[in-house]
This record gives sequence, structure tokens and C-alpha cells, in this order.
Amino acid sequence: MASPDSSTLRRLAVGAVLARSARMNAADLDELLTEVRRANERGALVEAEDHARRALAIARAQDNERAEARTLFVCGQIELHHWASGAPGAERFGKALDALERAAEIYDRLDSIELLPVLITLAEAILAADEPASALLLYQRVLVEARKTAWQQHGAEHADGLCASACFGLAECALVQRRHDDARAHLERALALTTRYALDATRRDLLDAIADAFERGLGDELQARRVRKMLR
Repeated sequence: MASPDSSTLRRLAVGAVLARSARMNAADLDELLTEVRRANERGALVEAEDHARRALAIARAQDNERAEARTLFVCGQIELHHWASGAPGAERFGKALDALERAAEIYDRLDSIELLPVLITLAEAILAADEPASALLLYQRVLVEARKTAWQQHGAEHADGLCASACFGLAECALVQRRHDDARAHLERALALTTRYALDATRRDLLDAIADAFERGLGDELQARRVRKMLR
């Protein structure tokens, strides 16, 4: 009997990997994504990237679109970290946008509120690339989408948190475009949406960013101090 050639062996190996991946359940995928988060927190981007790629392969093998979107979102964020840290590879930013846009497409098709954090991250990336007009459109979409009737089941607090982030993003766009009155209005709205709830770590980070924008962007040290007092 003839021995299989190298291409046949490769196909068999790939088939075996996909078969193992298909047998892995949601808990296995969650565990991988937890490892991604932990590696990210340690600054181990290469390790995080490896875990994320494995998770993406598993999600696709399972034909699990929600898991695929979640993992693409993570992959996009990792690529952005690489890009922001000055890691070699001019294609990093393009890869990040590709992953984030694909995640957004899937969440949009699934009519999931998880679309909105992806849009916010996309907008932040595009603004960092000095395209405030494009980022502004994404932030505006978040404000519209967050009020969809179908998503009210997630609660006003969750929607308001997303809107607060979008308003802050709009303020940043306005500051880049030197529309200072608009920037102030967006910052005030972001502040109101943030302070109507108990301050968790995410809201505290946003308040600190709002104070910084008042001080450095608008030169309003008084309002910046008022906001920072809320953090004490």
C-alpha cells in the first residue's frame, strides 16, 4: 500500500485539529478567552495573540458566530495594542480594523448590543489615526443604536454607560476639530450619564478622562477640579 504524500498528511492533520476543536465546548472557549485577558493584563501580547487565534479557530470550527465575533473583537484589540506600542509591522492597524469590522458585522446581523463596544473601539482607533469625521459617525451611531427598544432588556444603566463613552468620544472629535462649544456640550452630557450611577472602575476611568479633557482640551481647570472631587 502506497504511503500518503505530504499534502495528504497536512490535510489529515488539519482535519484532526478541526475535529478536536469542534468537540471543545463553550466553557473551553471561555477559558481560552480568560487566558487572553490575563495575558493582556500582564502585557504579554504575543501570548495573548496566540490564545486568541486558537479561540478564533475553535469558534469557527463550531460555526459559533457569537463566539467568533467575541474573539474577533479581542483579536482587534490586541492588534491595536501592538500598533499603539510601536510594534513592528505596518499592517497591524489594518488587521485591527479588519477584525473589528468583521466582529461588528456579525453582532449587527445577530442584533446584539455587543455591537456597541465594538463600534466604540473602532471609533477610538480611527480617531487615533487622525480621522475625526469618520470616528464621529460611529459615535453618533452608538447613541442611536443604544436606545433601540429591543435592547432595553439590558437595562438603562448599561445603555447609559455606552452612551457616556460615545459622548466622550464625540467630545474628543470636536476638540480635534476645534469645535470647543460642541466639545463642552458632549463632555457635560457624558458627565451627567456617568454620575447618575454608582462609580465602578469603568466610570471612574471615564470621569478621570472627562476631567482631563476639560483641563487640557478646554483649559477649564475649575470644572476639571469639580469632576475630580467626585472621584474622592
